[in-house]
Amino acid sequence: MHHDSPTVAIFGYGNLGSAIVEGAVRRRLLHPRVVAAGEPDPGARGRAERLGCRIARGPAEWSAAPRVITSVKPQAWGEVAASLAAPPADRQLISVMAGLPIGRLRADAGPATRVARAMPNTPARLGLAITAIASDAGVSADDAAYVRRLFEGFQESVERCGAEHVHLVEDVNLVATIH
Repeated sequence: MHHDSPTVAIFGYGNLGSAIVEGAVRRRLLHPRVVAAGEPDPGARGRAERLGCRIARGPAEWSAAPRVITSVKPQAWGEVAASLAAPPADRQLISVMAGLPIGRLRADAGPATRVARAMPNTPARLGLAITAIASDAGVSADDAAYVRRLFEGFQESVERCGAEHVHLVEDVNLVATIH
């Protein structure tokens, strides 16, 4: 990959997507120039641009990223998944979309895709959230560590390997609401 190519592409730079990227930039996990942000809303695109992110205007601009974060509504997933058919086939997908299981994400994005789901609760924008993280069997120790670091700025994370643990997200949200 060319040194100027984005290393992270994010689809959806709304409240949650921007909180993830801005938190990672603030903690120096990411430099904004390595982030390609795909976002249809002009205001959200402007926020990404002011931070210094590249604005991805199509698949050619984000397909080279080895890590992809999806922070879009589940109904937009089909369009995003279609764009991920381009190389590299070996990439990490980090989804914060509700309602789409890991198996479906991997099937749609390609069998070599290593998938992690992260579900921060509502206070994520303030850096006060609890994030539940679930990964498929293909996620390496380095992948899992990256996802943990990405969400560390949200305070707490709960991690379980295996798609069968995604139900913990609801439990974590419930506990956070009670406390």
